[in-house]
Amino acid sequence: MSALCGPLVSARLLARVGSRSQLARMPAASLQVLGAGPSLFAHLSSGSDPPKHGIIYQYKGVRHAKRQLRGRVSRVLACQLATAARIDYYRGAADEEFLRKASEKITLAGKLA
Repeated sequence: MSALCGPLVSARLLARVGSRSQLARMPAASLQVLGAGPSLFAHLSSGSDPPKHGIIYQYKGVRHAKRQLRGRVSRVLACQLATAARIDYYRGAADEEFLRKASEKITLAGKLA
């Protein structure tokens, strides 16, 4: 997972969740807004706009994406991170082919208009 999003973002996600097994079982939508608790609860209680990203905003691909594409990039990144966490936990080894394809998908999500 750290090969996909970097060691800092990966460590912060893991610290927030608590364990690799919980991270592997977490759905991508929950992973996407992990760390955006106050804005998520504000959305649920007052009807404000929902958060698009939490901790994964610190990933350079999300942070440097155009404002209107950040939601798409964070959604694709969260999906790929959830899959990578499952591969790391259940297989115990990195899958180079998956990492290459996931990086391409994340890059492509930031370029589509």
